[in-house]
Amino acid sequence: MSLRDCLRYWRPESLTLAMPPQPAKLPALCQVLAQRVGAVQRVAPSPLSLQELYDSIRDCHLQGRPLTSLPIKTLKQAPWVFYYGEQHLADAANFVVQYFQWLESLSPLRQGRVLILLWYVLMQKYPMRSPSFAWLCHLVDSALAASTRIKVQNVYKACQDYALLSADGPDLFASDLLTQGLREACVRRLFSEELFVSQFVSHGAECAQSLLSRALASPDNVVLLQNFIAQYEREESVRHLFPKSSTINALLLPFVNKTPTEEIYKGPIRDFLLRQFKDPRVDNRLWHGAATAALAVMERWLVAAQLQDFFSILRDTAEPAWQERQRFWSRYLSLGVISKAWVILGKEARVAAKQTTLPRNSFADLTGAMSNQSVLLMQIDSLVIIEWSHSGACRFCDEGDASVPQFYLNKYTASELRPPDSIAVRHAGNWQFNISQHIYQQAGIR
Repeated sequence: MSLRDCLRYWRPESLTLAMPPQPAKLPALCQVLAQRVGAVQRVAPSPLSLQELYDSIRDCHLQGRPLTSLPIKTLKQAPWVFYYGEQHLADAANFVVQYFQWLESLSPLRQGRVLILLWYVLMQKYPMRSPSFAWLCHLVDSALAASTRIKVQNVYKACQDYALLSADGPDLFASDLLTQGLREACVRRLFSEELFVSQFVSHGAECAQSLLSRALASPDNVVLLQNFIAQYEREESVRHLFPKSSTINALLLPFVNKTPTEEIYKGPIRDFLLRQFKDPRVDNRLWHGAATAALAVMERWLVAAQLQDFFSILRDTAEPAWQERQRFWSRYLSLGVISKAWVILGKEARVAAKQTTLPRNSFADLTGAMSNQSVLLMQIDSLVIIEWSHSGACRFCDEGDASVPQFYLNKYTASELRPPDSIAVRHAGNWQFNISQHIYQQAGIR
């Protein structure tokens, strides 16, 4: 059909257009605009301008001249340098009193702008250890309450709702951070993007880690842990907010003297730490600064996880008699006396290992042995135990022996795992009694 014929037979009612009820991007745009309009944003002067501003106000104060002798522009910008440099202007004698006397002489409009800036700087710097901090917070709070400006009243309401100028402000922020997320907690407090990385938020993050650590004492706070893990893995800003060592300590130190169940805390925390910070036995670079006790907890959990995975793998690649060995070593695992464990897998077992939860670098490769053979390398006290699958013997050596195999290597040969100085106990007869007696004689553990 030609174009002429198409136009001849065309009727407007034949044209159907699917019109959306509103522009598709409108809701998201409205949300962004609402956040930008509601948030308080201030642009700080350049470093050079800050230094000049600080020097001019400090010299005026040290020379005993009244602050009103300074240009009004300088005084309006003064909050930027209240806590600038080594000697804070806010801590200088009678400085804050003079500044608020000048502030009271301003018109409501100008006064409101300076008050919002003062509040903004207090949130940005949050100098808790400064002698003037609590007093200045009280003065700002009172001045905000007295102002009739709408924007000032919005800030004052946020201060009242979230205790931003009170001592418990960071604790309230910590609770919201863990339950609602970083962005939601900041937006509710009228924080602009710049205040997402403020000292108030940083201190609130420290409180959040303490709160999370205390919450882990109760099994009822699994959702809180799940929220934290989801935030940490989803948002880069959250990862920057929580120091690595502090995060590790917060999640592990509550379990120094107790062992949670796999489903409640141990599994989620262990797997999260492995994803984010790797196995500390193999690569401890991201664990720098973590408490020794926290590292001990993680290693204890990894020992249990590796033995359980090893038992699972060997069900498919070892002889049925391995079940007896699993029951035997599970008893020592339940006693908590196995301080180290490393899984060394043959070719067939490595295929089965792909179905486990632990990452690839959490076990080693075995060469020079039968493809279905594997080894479990353990340590109880100073006794190193080399447990072979299939017809292999269980070997014992002291950690100080010259030929003792090292833990946490990537690859082992069969000869390395049969050191000449070791004592071999065959899995025949009453082998359980023979092995347990050797462990008792060497390590004093029944």
